[in-house]
Amino acid sequence: MNLTNLYVWRNVCAAYLPLESVLTTLDMADEAVICVDPTSTDETCDLAYAISQKYPQVRVIEHVWDMTSKMGSAIGEASNFALKHVETELVCNVQADEVWYAELTDWVKNSKENFREGDLFSFSFLHTRYNAQELQANAGYKTAVKMARMSTSLKFARDAWCFEGDDTDMLHVGL
Repeated sequence: MNLTNLYVWRNVCAAYLPLESVLTTLDMADEAVICVDPTSTDETCDLAYAISQKYPQVRVIEHVWDMTSKMGSAIGEASNFALKHVETELVCNVQADEVWYAELTDWVKNSKENFREGDLFSFSFLHTRYNAQELQANAGYKTAVKMARMSTSLKFARDAWCFEGDDTDMLHVGL
């Protein structure tokens, strides 16, 4: 089963560690989509295109964030735009400030063939102690739904930290 890592970036170089985010998760994915806002005022776009030049499994798409989003969150809307460009069975949402342990990416890589229809995976490993969020005041979360089986009803929540869907049976936590 193939997996796409999905990264959605706007002005991430100024605030986060996006290169570390990609490098710690790229090994588990068959492909990666980096969705960048071309109006970013830092080196975000340059970094995304440089990564795609070095790693052939990485595609860059552009989307201008609507800062007056009807959904109430520009990142959620941008994430839903990017989700439309995923062509694999599985998708993993990777935030720009997340650094994943090798043990977790190895588990994903070695286990993805056994994922069932509709599985969502909530990783408690990802919180302030283990990633770049510790650098941000008042940031962090106990668990986050990071990976899901693709479905036409699948979409990101307004804050893009988890998935939503029309089929509530699909929204159980698998881990």
